[in-house]
Amino acid sequence: MQPWLAMMASDRLIVETIAFACGVTLLLDAGAALGDPLSQLERMGQALRTREYEGTLVHLRDHQLSALRIAHRIENGESRASLLTLNGPLRTLARSERGIACLLPGQQRPILVDRAPAANLRRSATGADWSALERHYQIQAKGSSRVAGREVELISIQPRDEFRYGYRVSIDDETALPLQIELLNQDAEPLEQLMFTELQVQPLVTTPIAAPSATTPVAAEPPTATTWTVTTLPPGFRHHRYQRTAQGIEHFLFGDGLASVSVYIEPVQEFGLQGATRLGAIHAAGRQIDAHQVTVVGEVPAVTVMHLLNGVQHND
Repeated sequence: MQPWLAMMASDRLIVETIAFACGVTLLLDAGAALGDPLSQLERMGQALRTREYEGTLVHLRDHQLSALRIAHRIENGESRASLLTLNGPLRTLARSERGIACLLPGQQRPILVDRAPAANLRRSATGADWSALERHYQIQAKGSSRVAGREVELISIQPRDEFRYGYRVSIDDETALPLQIELLNQDAEPLEQLMFTELQVQPLVTTPIAAPSATTPVAAEPPTATTWTVTTLPPGFRHHRYQRTAQGIEHFLFGDGLASVSVYIEPVQEFGLQGATRLGAIHAAGRQIDAHQVTVVGEVPAVTVMHLLNGVQHND
């Protein structure tokens, strides 16, 4: 496994949680006319742009429970969040619009990480064609419950095929903040759960985070400066972003508005991933093509990762 993939796996919890804190997970700004469940998700998106809060989160994955302390602030229309692990190795993380800084045990300086792929999808997701999205997800209201001693409304987002996971979101009645998010498999069984156990909400901010324009394109054209293409995409997935690092690693990002998958291509090295692996709900698969290592990784079912990996072609 490549070093960057190992780091991604070990610290994915931190990145996922900070992304959730800043409202990039399931930030669905659909119109109220589309129906009550989507109206609830619209309220949630609005709350994540206008609410400051702090609290304690628990994260459950593969029978492992982690506790974290989180604080979210909005300064001059910019989202900022900080996270502190409360059990296991001490890790701290701060996120702003410029990226993520993570301080791991034994390090003197924080690691600076480009914003998570989900954050880059935020603008496309909020301006998406929801009638098209509903071809791949069934969105329903599922009644009410309580989380962290607060009344919540339950929203179910179930996939219509095998290429994506589902979600169950518990939205606070009073503030519209998401107090619990569950990632579900095709049988609607929880793969991962993220839940507030305690929450303190501040008054509404006067300079909220700007909502992305509804005219923002939902997909980008494939890059012309690369000799690589992905010829077959799962239904509903589109190309969103391409980057090439100074080390020669090419990164393609694909998504359907909720799920996202990355394809990494680099010159062959000694420890490239061959075959498939997983960490919780994250699946990865790799192989060599024309003296290059190709690795696909994402919080999607294994069939989606293999579908993309089999579609990678070198046109040189």
